[in-house]
Amino acid sequence: IKNTRLYSQEDVDLGRYIQRLTQEMGMNLAGVKKVIDLERQVVRMEGEIRALREELDRQELEHRRLISEVHQSYKKELVLMPRGELARNSRRSR
Repeated sequence: IKNTRLYSQEDVDLGRYIQRLTQEMGMNLAGVKKVIDLERQVVRMEGEIRALREELDRQELEHRRLISEVHQSYKKELVLMPRGELARNSRRSR
């Protein structure tokens, strides 16, 4: 078919969005471009935030694991004694 163009659904949706911004909201094309650029920037930044949160969660798990290892090593090295017992025992040996 001659002079026929095929558009993706995304292209059609974008065209309708542009039309709504220009006709219903009274924006000029420069304003529409700025809005679309800002919306794309927001989407990109949301992806970055999601990735940073995942990395933070991963590091938090690793941090907790390392703290647990340190605490477990304390249990092997330290002996808990009731308060004052060491002082009483050292006096008896005199």
